Amino acid sequence: MLFIYDTVAELQKAAMRYSHEGEDFWKGAAGCFQPKFTVAYKKNKVTKKYEPVRTRKTSFIGVMRLCVPHLTREVIIHESVHAAINLVRASVLDVEFDLHDETGIYEEALAFATQHISETLIRAIKPVDATRWKAIPA
Repeated sequence: MLFIYDTVAELQKAAMRYSHEGEDFWKGAAGCFQPKFTVAYKKNKVTKKYEPVRTRKTSFIGVMRLCVPHLTREVIIHESVHAAINLVRASVLDVEFDLHDETGIYEEALAFATQHISETLIRAIKPVDATRWKAIPA
């Protein structure tokens, strides 16, 4: 699910309503991806083994929030990385997915690295076929 807000303040207000993090957490946020997918491990009555089970039934993996003043390739790519990570988590029913830590630093580092690599590639490719990038502001 994608929401695009007119202002950063509107985005931050919506993100706060959706999450348990406080106002300070969202200061400076110009975009975000808030996952809907969670998993718990429950004991199978037949096999007696713990198996991953979705704890939220939903047809989407989360909510991406963007705002017009920061609707750039960089922000779109960055938030798309968070969405992709959560798509993999939902697909394999594994919240840990090797990037999980309590602070989210690993996932954030991957998103920033992907953002910079992708932007470098986009800038290198852009002169070759500028018509492809007209929909996204430079």
